[in-house]
Amino acid sequence: MDRKTLILLEGKTKEEIAEYFGVRTKLPSFVAKDDFDEKLSDNSRWTFSKKYLLRDLHGDVIETPKQAIFRLARTLAEIEKQFGASEEEVERCIKGFHSWWKSLDKCRHSYHWSL
Repeated sequence: MDRKTLILLEGKTKEEIAEYFGVRTKLPSFVAKDDFDEKLSDNSRWTFSKKYLLRDLHGDVIETPKQAIFRLARTLAEIEKQFGASEEEVERCIKGFHSWWKSLDKCRHSYHWSL
């Protein structure tokens, strides 16, 4: 994190920091009802925690693996806006990316997360 971001986030709560980075505590129903977190192996959970989950300024994790997958899917889908996609198309892309990512069997065993 660069110095400007650190200064901007100093004194903020975990929720405010999570919101700044786009972590959603209230997830869409298609994300909330999936069992991605429960199916992760111990190795995958450790890898997510150490490498990919967002942290606050004190190093505490501020999102779950399920939230991280949704954040990634949303970020990828948002790129479609730059090419003229409507909000409805972006939502479809989010669902598609999320569905594809969580369906990867190797993902649950940390293959994709430990590269």
